[in-house]
Amino acid sequence: MKRLNQSGFSLIEIMVAVSILSVIMVSVMMLGKNMTKESTNMEKKADITSLVNQIQQALNNKENCSATVMGATSGAGAKTLLSGIKTLDANGNLKVDPRLAVSSIAASDTRNSTIINGMYLEYTGQLFNGASYDLVVTFVKKPKAAAGNATSQGTILSNYVQKRFPLQLDNCARNIATAPSPSTPTCAMPISSVVSVSSQNPSGVNLWNLQVCRDCATRATVRGCL
Repeated sequence: MKRLNQSGFSLIEIMVAVSILSVIMVSVMMLGKNMTKESTNMEKKADITSLVNQIQQALNNKENCSATVMGATSGAGAKTLLSGIKTLDANGNLKVDPRLAVSSIAASDTRNSTIINGMYLEYTGQLFNGASYDLVVTFVKKPKAAAGNATSQGTILSNYVQKRFPLQLDNCARNIATAPSPSTPTCAMPISSVVSVSSQNPSGVNLWNLQVCRDCATRATVRGCL
């Protein structure tokens, strides 16, 4: 009787196949994890971009901007803490926009949405423009991790993103400098070009040069946005 040929996998072949399959499965799992992480990072970046756009839009309104920076302190290195961006409501009252308000983080925080965790005005001292400040805003991408539930300090710090918004503010007094034409009026801080005007005095010089000037010598605190 002819003996049947019984072929199959050896133990070594099975072990090699299992090892290869394990490597493939681990690679797929790591790829999926990285894709999820990248997707989350992109979502958080989009959240920060949205908040940045909302802040810029609010500050483009002169009244909102002026209310936000009202009373800011001046002087080298001066910083003024803010509770948020102030806006005008339907009744004309100033209030902090809840979407752009500073939110604290507790140790047991479970939020995963991006928040504003800090906001202050930093004086930069450009007197020739009136009073110049930077609005510095700190965003937290994931409060849950920032509250101390992250796996490492590096993960905690990576959740903080800081953005600067240069603000052009002005509370300088204005005055008009004049000089008989063709002379040019003296103006330490001009804010307009020289304009020739006719004198209303028939017995005087018929033509004068006029220029609007800034006087920032008495500036004490911020009053408004340009």
